[in-house]
Amino acid sequence: MYAGGECAEVTDLVTGEQRLSQLGTTARHMADVIGNNITGKHSTFGPLADPWVAIAGNLQFGGVGLTSGEAERQGIKVVTGFSRGRTRASYYPGRKDLYVKLLFKGNCLAGAQLAGGEGIKERIDALSLAIRKKTTVKDLLSLETCYAPPVSMLVDPLIPAVKSAVRNMREIKANEKSPDEKLD
Repeated sequence: MYAGGECAEVTDLVTGEQRLSQLGTTARHMADVIGNNITGKHSTFGPLADPWVAIAGNLQFGGVGLTSGEAERQGIKVVTGFSRGRTRASYYPGRKDLYVKLLFKGNCLAGAQLAGGEGIKERIDALSLAIRKKTTVKDLLSLETCYAPPVSMLVDPLIPAVKSAVRNMREIKANEKSPDEKLD
């Protein structure tokens, strides 16, 4: 017997908890796994990071993995990094704002939310893979990105968000030291 679709629970990649995933991509993946098993090709359905994207007017929104709200509800400590950038070089016409929020659990990327005028899907896809591969903040600091004025800034907006998270991690670590340690 097999079950799939919006009513079938999945395992959350970040938390390990059971939950629903009401995305078409999840249902399609479930159908592939069910079809493979029915036809004798052993196939499994692993944990999900659940990348999504939506469009409202001229804005795109997307997310993957944990949100701050989910982390708080589940008692998971996260450190966030935020940046605002543009989708193209500042002197190039048609540039749009891009907002990036990254969440780290320990040193590993655990979630991301993006909003802006374009370029959301591609970044969410990349961040989904980064979460799946347990990419660390150090790995993301050395991320190489493309540059061409019509399609990107010299420094992709993901990089300042990672640097913001690093600053927040250092601040948290400094505040956790005892008063005697701070004097050293």
